[in-house]
Amino acid sequence: MFDCKSKYWKVEYEMPWFCYTSSVRQLLTKDAIIILSLAVDTISIGDWKALYGALNSVERDRAQSFHFDVDRRAYAAAHALLRHSLSAVIQADPAGWRFATGAFGKPHLADPPPGCDLRFNLSHSRSRVAVALALGAEVGVDVEALDRATSLDPGIADACFAPDEATALRAIENEALRRERFLRLWTLKEACIKATGYGLSQPLNAFSIDPDRLWVSSPSLQIDRWRLAQWRIGAHQLAVAVVWPHLTPPRFIHQILVK
Repeated sequence: MFDCKSKYWKVEYEMPWFCYTSSVRQLLTKDAIIILSLAVDTISIGDWKALYGALNSVERDRAQSFHFDVDRRAYAAAHALLRHSLSAVIQADPAGWRFATGAFGKPHLADPPPGCDLRFNLSHSRSRVAVALALGAEVGVDVEALDRATSLDPGIADACFAPDEATALRAIENEALRRERFLRLWTLKEACIKATGYGLSQPLNAFSIDPDRLWVSSPSLQIDRWRLAQWRIGAHQLAVAVVWPHLTPPRFIHQILVK
């Protein structure tokens, strides 16, 4: 469908997660952003063996360092999904990918194939993971469970959001709607700072986002280059931000991977 408010093509559909590789290879073009999301509890016992097998020793050690099993599973699922997604675009062994990080921690391919400017980002909550892929454009993704905002402290909005965002949030009297808007803002802003690669070294209150019109306002960000998208997936909110180098708008294609 064409979203007239945000002026981009936004497509969402479900696909069996074991079938997604061929579709990603076909759909990822220079005018498209591919987002893959997966509910952790849909992964079968047999699939977990293959997913863990794709991780390198550093990732396996990191997964085991989490105290709770739910956090170990989410971390492993996100990183394995990334590896399999990269291999869906460039046919290679998922376990063979090597990563490096930028000055502020954003990962990138350490040995990218010649002529392939593949960019990516990943995110995970305890129960859903997401990966975003793009060609020649910096991309960020964030996914959060809606219950993260159940005990919303107004001080958090004042500290983390721009003044106009915090004011608009406080003006919402219905608590459920206020929590929903908080999470929409949070995920969009997180996706933006992950796309730039600066992470939390770039304060969330240094720029403003209108989550309805999907506009970015900031003296430090090149506003006309940003394209944003967001989805509500059951009990989760997912947002994507891309620093878009083209005049024509991107196609955001979200594949919800299912059993």
